[in-house]
Amino acid sequence: MAIWKRRSGSVSPGMTMDEILTSHPEVIAVMNRHGMLCVGCLLAPFHDAWDVAREHGLDRDDLYAEILEAIGKARQH
Repeated sequence: MAIWKRRSGSVSPGMTMDEILTSHPEVIAVMNRHGMLCVGCLLAPFHDAWDVAREHGLDRDDLYAEILEAIGKARQH
């Protein structure tokens, strides 16, 4: 769970999904891959990545790692 406690630039675990998706649209692909409809969801302004992982039965550290990976790849281009 160490990765969850670590901050990475402009993204931290406490950010809402709305904040993450607005500032990093490349994360939309991660959500879509898991069948999550975070874009336009009424809960996106209130749920953070931890909430989303719990609601969808995903490991929160794995989800956060995927989010960071998507952002990292986008920064390379």
